[in-house]
Amino acid sequence: MAFVVCPNWPNYEINEYGAIRNKKGIRKPYLTTTGYLYIVMRKKGLKKACAVHRLVAEAFIGNPPDGKNFVAHWDGNKTNNYYKRERVEPTEV
Repeated sequence: MAFVVCPNWPNYEINEYGAIRNKKGIRKPYLTTTGYLYIVMRKKGLKKACAVHRLVAEAFIGNPPDGKNFVAHWDGNKTNNYYKRERVEPTEV
């Protein structure tokens, strides 16, 4: 379980299972009503809620989710954020 720096979030590190840490330690995500895990990230005094599965995709799959792509879970389990259980697909128009 090697940690790498989160893309666009230099004060945070993420591993291939979606564990996120900063200098204070491992951060605990929260479960949304849609069934996805989110975590609050801070940068330059601003806070943003980020989907853990999207952060994993950006760090390990390499095809960043944007307005034209979304992250899907191979097994249908929205809380399983292991990078080999995710895929990035184009959004249908």
